[in-house]
Amino acid sequence: MRFRLLDLTIGITIVSMAILISIHLLPPLHPTVAFIVHVTVGLVCYVVVSSVLYRRLHLFPLLLPRCPNCHDSNRHFHCLSQKWPTEQIRCAICQSVIELCVDPASSGSLESNGLRFQLLWPYSFGGRWRRLQ
Repeated sequence: MRFRLLDLTIGITIVSMAILISIHLLPPLHPTVAFIVHVTVGLVCYVVVSSVLYRRLHLFPLLLPRCPNCHDSNRHFHCLSQKWPTEQIRCAICQSVIELCVDPASSGSLESNGLRFQLLWPYSFGGRWRRLQ
């Protein structure tokens, strides 16, 4: 997982703005119900808005896929190159090189010799990857 100060700032800003807007738009509720509703609205807004924001700012996702060779669940990778929309990473355990493509439109036009993954959704987390080769 790559978690930088920018990611933290984006997350706090989106969630706090969504909670403040939902507090002002929704009628007064019981405190327990209000807490659950406002936090849920904040988290849903974070997933939706941060995905759009990460894509517009050409930021790479936080979570990386599991290594297809050694299946290491810790996901220790070294970044070899980052040129949007692709990124090359190397597994720290088995040293295999993996290419990640975060833009679906350009994933078919790029040529690669190694393993390739395409990001599906959500963009900000990088939760779902599809293996291309």
